[in-house]
Amino acid sequence: MAERPDGPPVHILLAECNTTDVEVMRRSLAPELGGRISTATVEELGARLAGGRQALADVDLVVTTFFHVNEVETMTEGTGLKVAGLYMGPSIRTLMRIMALPPEARIGAVGVSPACARGLVASLRNVLGNDRPIAFGHVLEPERLPETLSSCEVVVYADGSQEVVEGALRPAHERILVEKQIDHGSIEMVKELAADLARRKGP
Repeated sequence: MAERPDGPPVHILLAECNTTDVEVMRRSLAPELGGRISTATVEELGARLAGGRQALADVDLVVTTFFHVNEVETMTEGTGLKVAGLYMGPSIRTLMRIMALPPEARIGAVGVSPACARGLVASLRNVLGNDRPIAFGHVLEPERLPETLSSCEVVVYADGSQEVVEGALRPAHERILVEKQIDHGSIEMVKELAADLARRKGP
């Protein structure tokens, strides 16, 4: 059982660019936190904030990933909402498979959205180096995927995009499905923020 913070429970809103990643965040964080958890895509969050701070009147903390933290901070500027960014990336098992790829392997990356694809490419370059050419696309433009991936030998794709991606692959493609997870340090950081907010709210 997670240790519950002193004070009233806080309301934490989890936000990411797609519903698949939001669900990964919810599954990882909900068991660790004693407060109320709700979710939204970054686009939905922007639409709600367009109606004013009252649309999120009971939200104490917005948690997103480092890739979107600047975007969410800009959205919430002037609202008094606290925003926290955490690291969510490929699992160790996925990273080990990617690190074992031959240096000459031609790699393609596919996300569930343009932002997800950019984040996936950034994760790959963190492992493989910035000079490694990586073709990339997303499932919102499925008609472009066959051409994007035509010269690739390995296709790395995000959870939630399997159905569309696998329809664009050839039998010769090596396939790596990215299993995302949140690191322990990020979970502890969110727990500490929630505990501090609960104490500030008082009994």
